[in-house]
Amino acid sequence: MKRILVGIKRVVDYNVRVRVKPDGTGVVTDGVKMSINPFDEIALEEALRIKERGGAQEVLALSVGPSDSQQQLRTALAMGADRALLVDVGQAAATLEPLATAQIFLKVVEREQPFMVIVGKQAIDDDNSQTGPMLAALWQRPQATFASKITIEGDKATVMREVDAGLETIEVESGRLDRLVGDLLDLSRLEAGAAAPAPELWSVDDLVRDAVASLHAQDHVDVVHSAHPYVDVDAVQIQRVLANLIENALKFSPPGTRVQVRVNATRAEAIVRVVDQGPGLPPDQLDRVFSAFYRGPGATSAAGAGLGLAIARGFAEANGGRVWAESRPGQGATFALALPVAEVPAELPA
Repeated sequence: MKRILVGIKRVVDYNVRVRVKPDGTGVVTDGVKMSINPFDEIALEEALRIKERGGAQEVLALSVGPSDSQQQLRTALAMGADRALLVDVGQAAATLEPLATAQIFLKVVEREQPFMVIVGKQAIDDDNSQTGPMLAALWQRPQATFASKITIEGDKATVMREVDAGLETIEVESGRLDRLVGDLLDLSRLEAGAAAPAPELWSVDDLVRDAVASLHAQDHVDVVHSAHPYVDVDAVQIQRVLANLIENALKFSPPGTRVQVRVNATRAEAIVRVVDQGPGLPPDQLDRVFSAFYRGPGATSAAGAGLGLAIARGFAEANGGRVWAESRPGQGATFALALPVAEVPAELPA
């Protein structure tokens, strides 16, 4: 279910004249009207608008505070929230730090699996705006602050936000950040020598098929077999190599063209070539494109962070293979993967 989680904080009503305690440790709350933090109310209203437009199926209100926060959650339900959760921290609510609140939110996020969390831009009691950014860091998700309007399309959110000069529009995409974090972790493992493969006997045909399927690219890729070799490799790592090479070719291919994957073999090696019809590469770029964070000429922000080919080379070499590029400017590029051919047991087709 596509779910939005909204943070609800219990604060002194904004119409109430606040009185400081005689000892200066806080404000008087006994007998004082309490309400939803106004900015959290705005966040809830935006979540409900997103749901009305079909961008979500459920709005879940979450409050971390004393048991009396039930009143504010009932208000959230009356406004249109589908469900409400209270994490009752009792008297600790008065001294609960934003980081602790963010950690509690993270536990709820892990259980409820929302695709988006919306919180008010700040709390009117302490004037802080820390819990949201801290949660984004702990959850490893992109964030947009001071939002005034949110539009959802797939796993991408287009956010209009308030800045000193007026309004600006940004896009945040969770899938892209997940991929970047995963790429950085893989790269660090490779550089530390901690990506030891778990080799098993695999058909190259199956590895190519699974790599293409993982990209949902069957309609844009032609696979040509002139041999059907077997290799002894870590399937997850080599599928990642092939997927990165194919994805790179798709990114740089002109609209309407197809990428070709050619499988052949020599006596010693199984070779997979990924051929595109893009702009090609000059000779001085053929090896450089495998450097981490390098993005070739003409790359746009949508082309990635420049880690895919570096990771492909690292995983290929970890499995005893190699990758390289062949190209002539203006005539497309070919990225090749070679792996040692494995001996095929008699009961398997050669």
